[in-house]
Amino acid sequence: MLKLNKISKSYSIDKNDKISLLNDISLEISNNKFYGIVGHSGSGKSTLLNIIGLIDDFDSGKYFIDNKEVNYLSEDEKSSIRMKKFGFVFQSFYLNNRLTALENVMIPMYINKGIPKSERKKIAMNLLEKFGLGNRINHRPNQLSGGEQQRVAIARALANNPEVILADEPTGNLDKKNEEMIFNYFKKLVTEDKKTVVIVSHNEIINKYADIIYKLEDGKIYKEVIDNEVK
Repeated sequence: MLKLNKISKSYSIDKNDKISLLNDISLEISNNKFYGIVGHSGSGKSTLLNIIGLIDDFDSGKYFIDNKEVNYLSEDEKSSIRMKKFGFVFQSFYLNNRLTALENVMIPMYINKGIPKSERKKIAMNLLEKFGLGNRINHRPNQLSGGEQQRVAIARALANNPEVILADEPTGNLDKKNEEMIFNYFKKLVTEDKKTVVIVSHNEIINKYADIIYKLEDGKIYKEVIDNEVK
């Protein structure tokens, strides 16, 4: 479904110096799997996730989404794929504090012409129910716990029914109890809803949930062994 072939990315420090962050990264992401991307701070995990989600560009290599080479897509085409294909979840939630949980979940649907206006509220309510927030739909983010805010953010990521959920350190601001709850929700998205989930995390708890772990180190990527077997 998603295939990266020898992707490289560097950043300019000044006119004469660059930092090479990703070097010849190749990996494939298949349907209905739970992927973890791990590595130390600054290893390029978030950059790689942003490239996968068409947020960041890359310097060289090829990236295919459903056999379409990203290099040849227009910005409008990339934007359309990003809206329909991917749902994004971040560490800091990025909820609008002026809106209720229900209104926050509805936001992505406003730019999706494929979802009728009459269906938006129903979809958002069903998603919040799914994540145990049916009694919190009219609460604003500052009236919700951290775990509840992250569940709203996951519901929002699912609003356009994407095939792939990309999550960048989604439990970094949560305690252990909420962390495990959120990872369980992500696992259910794979096992029950047949989604593909890709999570960037520094936490070893991801080994408990992921089917496949990739480790970024010194600009290179390696498949990790989980429970003495590569899943």
